Amino acid sequence: MYINLRLLTFLFLICSSHSLVAQDDTVSSKDKCKDLIVKAIKANGMDKPVEALKYLLEAQIIAEKNQLIDKLLPIKTNIGNSYSNLSSYGEALGLHQEVLKLARIQDNKEYELVSLNNIGTIYLKKHDYRTALGYLQDAYKIAESTDTYMKVVLAINIADTYTKIGEPDRAMMYLDAVRKEEKKKLFAQVWTVNYAEALFRKGEIDKAKDIMDNLYNEPQHGDVNCYTCMVGLLTKIYAAKNKTSEAIKYANMGLRATIDLDDRINLYKEIASIYEMHNDFKKVSQYKDSISIAKDSVSMLNSKGIYEANQVKFKVQEYQNQLQMNKEKQVKERNGFIFALVFGLLFFLFIYRSLRNRIVKQRQAQIIADNEKKIYSLELENLKNNIAERNRKLSAKALYLSGRNELIYDVISSISAIPEVIGKKEVADYIKNLKAYIKTDEEWDDFINYFEQVNPEFIKTLTNDYPELNASDIRFICYIYMNLDLREIGNIFNITYNAAVKRHRRIKEKMKIDTEKSISEYLMQKFKNQ
Repeated sequence: MYINLRLLTFLFLICSSHSLVAQDDTVSSKDKCKDLIVKAIKANGMDKPVEALKYLLEAQIIAEKNQLIDKLLPIKTNIGNSYSNLSSYGEALGLHQEVLKLARIQDNKEYELVSLNNIGTIYLKKHDYRTALGYLQDAYKIAESTDTYMKVVLAINIADTYTKIGEPDRAMMYLDAVRKEEKKKLFAQVWTVNYAEALFRKGEIDKAKDIMDNLYNEPQHGDVNCYTCMVGLLTKIYAAKNKTSEAIKYANMGLRATIDLDDRINLYKEIASIYEMHNDFKKVSQYKDSISIAKDSVSMLNSKGIYEANQVKFKVQEYQNQLQMNKEKQVKERNGFIFALVFGLLFFLFIYRSLRNRIVKQRQAQIIADNEKKIYSLELENLKNNIAERNRKLSAKALYLSGRNELIYDVISSISAIPEVIGKKEVADYIKNLKAYIKTDEEWDDFINYFEQVNPEFIKTLTNDYPELNASDIRFICYIYMNLDLREIGNIFNITYNAAVKRHRRIKEKMKIDTEKSISEYLMQKFKNQ
C-alpha cells in the first residue's frame, strides 16, 4: 500500500499556507492569495476538491497578475493535487512537471522534492510502476538529506511499488532504511503492512501472518485506509494457507469498512480468486459482476470529477480573460488619450507626408514596372509569333516536299506497272530522270539551313551529345521533331515505310533511348524548354 495522495494533498496545503503567512501581509493581493488558499484547505478537508480547485485557480490569477513569483510554486502544486484527486491526471501531471521545472530553476529543493513525489504518485495511480519508480527514487535522494518525514513517505511508496512489480527484496531494502525513523501512527501501520507484504511475496507466509495478526490486534483508532489494507493482506495470507473461511471473513470485513471503490474492487478480486480455486463458479460470477459494477462506478466518478474540474477551469479562464481584456482596454484608452492630446496632430502630419511620398513613389514604380512588363510581353509575343510562323513554313515546306516525292514515287510505280511500256527506252529514260529528281538534295539542304535558323541549338545539341549520329540521321531526327510521321519521312528519303521504321530503331539505339519511348517523345522532353 502506498500512502494516499489525498492525505498528502492536505498536508502540502497546510505547509503552503504556512509559507504564505510568513510573507508580507500588508499587500492586499498577498492577503487575497492567503485567504483563497485557506479556503482551499478547508474545502479539501471537507472532501470538496472541485471547490478547492476553484479557490486555487483564482489565487493563481492574482499571483500571476501581481507577479507574486514566490506564491506560484505552492499554488500550482496544490492545483495539480486537486486535479489528481479529481482523476484528471493529464492536467495534474502537466502542472507538477511545470513546478518541477520552476523549482530546479530556482534551486528550491523543497518543491523539487514535492513535485517529484507528486509525479511519481500519479504514475502509481495509473499503474505505470517503472516510470513512477524513477521519480520517487529521485525524490528519495533529496529527502535523505533534507526531510525525514518525506523520506519515510517515499521509502514506503517505493517499497510498495517494488512489491507490486515482484521485487520484494528491493522493497525490504527501502523499508529497512527507515525502520528506526520516527513515524506517525498511520505511517507506522502502513510501513508494517508493506513489510509483511514483502515477506509474503518472498514466500515467508508464516512470518507475514504473525506480523499482521499482531498489527490487527492493536487499536486502530478507526483508521479506515490502513484497516482496509490490513484486512486485504490478511485475506491474501489466509487464502495462501488454504484457510478459505478466514480469508473470506477478512475480505468481507474490509468490504464493510471501506467505501473506497478501488479498495472494494481489490477485495472483490481476492474473493473471486478464492472461490475460483474451489471451483465455486457461481460465486465467482457474482463477485466478478460486483467488480464490473464497481469499475463502472469508478469510471462514472472519474468522468464526473474531470467534467467538474473542466467546468471550474473554464469559468476561471473566462474570468481571467475578462480581467485581461479589461486591463488591455484601460491601457489602450489611456495611451490613446495621451497620444491624441500630445502627439496627435504632429503624428498625423508626419504620417500624411510619409504616406503621400510613399504613394507617389509606389505609383511611379508601378507605372515603370507595368510599362516594362508590357514591353517584355510584346517582345515575347512577337518572338513567339516569328518562331511559330517560321515553324509553320518549315512544316508546310516539309509536307510539300514529302507530298511531291510521294507523287513522283506513285507516278514511277504506276508507269512501271504498265506491261506495254516496260522495256521501252524512252520510258526508262523518263523514269530515270524522275528518280534523279527525287534524289536531288539541294532543296533538302536549303530546308536544313532554314531549320537551323529557326532552331539554332537543336542540331548543335544533337551533334555534341550524340557524335555517332551521321548527317542523314540528324536530318531524319529533324523531320521527326517537325512532327512528320515515318511514312512521310520515308517519302522524303525515297525509302519504304519499313525501311523508315528500321532507321528509326537504329537511330534510337545510337541515342540509347529506352525501347518503350519513341524518338519524338524523347525530343519533346529534351528540348521542351527551348
